[in-house]
Amino acid sequence: MAALDATWTVIGSTESVSAASNIGTDLPEMMGIYTLDGVEVAPTTEALFNTHNILLINPIDINQHGDITVSEPVWTGTIWQGVSSPLAPLGDLTIVNYGRDTQLNAEYLDENGRPPSDQFPLYAISSPLIVTAEPTTIGLSALGLALLVLTKRSQQQNHKATRTLC
Repeated sequence: MAALDATWTVIGSTESVSAASNIGTDLPEMMGIYTLDGVEVAPTTEALFNTHNILLINPIDINQHGDITVSEPVWTGTIWQGVSSPLAPLGDLTIVNYGRDTQLNAEYLDENGRPPSDQFPLYAISSPLIVTAEPTTIGLSALGLALLVLTKRSQQQNHKATRTLC
């Protein structure tokens, strides 16, 4: 997926690779995890896997098209610590752990397994994205500030002139 000029990585665990090691936890300190519509989910990647102790801030309830999902199962193969499910990792031929996209606790990752023949989506996380204001927004903001300053000066000058005339 090349959307947003990002690299996308599955938040999922196979028998040999855990979700935590697959996505890494070396996120810069001031960078959080957000859904595609800009809603914060967790302050760090480590927080994604500590949901047994600390809840997610918001659910991961938006899909790759920007649509809100409602309690949709999501394949994970993972248990709450971000490690591979010992009995139901991704790729297992009999049962695979899944999560619920509306959950804030460990159940967003770790529900009892389902047969792999069920068709569910996967969670994915992008490489870090830098959000910047577009030039038009900056330009309009600067113009608005300049007009505000000019209006204040004009009001002060008129006010001073009125005081002088009285």
